[in-house]
Amino acid sequence: MVSTIDSTVTVPPDAFVLSRSLSGRPGVRVAFEREVPLSPAASTYARVSNADRDWVERRLPGEDGVAGVDVLDADADDRLVRIAWDSPVAPRPAGLPPTDATCLDAVGTDDGWRLALRFPDRDALADWYRRCGDRGIDVDVRRLREDGGTATPDGRLTDRQRTALATALDAGYFEVPRGVTLGELAARLGVSDTAASQRLRRGVSTLVEGHLG
Repeated sequence: MVSTIDSTVTVPPDAFVLSRSLSGRPGVRVAFEREVPLSPAASTYARVSNADRDWVERRLPGEDGVAGVDVLDADADDRLVRIAWDSPVAPRPAGLPPTDATCLDAVGTDDGWRLALRFPDRDALADWYRRCGDRGIDVDVRRLREDGGTATPDGRLTDRQRTALATALDAGYFEVPRGVTLGELAARLGVSDTAASQRLRRGVSTLVEGHLG
């Protein structure tokens, strides 16, 4: 029996689309609308929150793969935007490896993208996860659901997250006062301050979600 796998994952901002626009813009949220294409027209719709119209019209057209942007309404906090892409396959992931999965939902902030992906089977998910690791992309698997069953927290840490959390705990990062600064912890891990912070936040989030649901 063939079983499809629905997964909810988070990836860094630069692994998907609109990475330059989201980076350094706390609070801005982009949520692509669910749609069934009826023609090969290369455009999608998204809700952009916490960003003024001028920023949307000025910033988004400068992204790789974007051919044009139209703001369709002017609500103060939530704008419907039509994004035209330069390819009939849109949006095109910037860093993620190709996959047979279907993207059911995509919500992006400056912390990264939360993607709902449906894979044809577990092997396809495992292969995609491995290839993401080969490219140095941190993928946090939050939830798995098989054949329409109830989603449950996966609770698994990536190797990088586990290493970051273990190193932070050993160095006293979680103590009060802290035994090391974020910069010192990043140096021990051999990564940037931003990468260390992201691994800690995602690792803690995974553990909390696994325990509290």
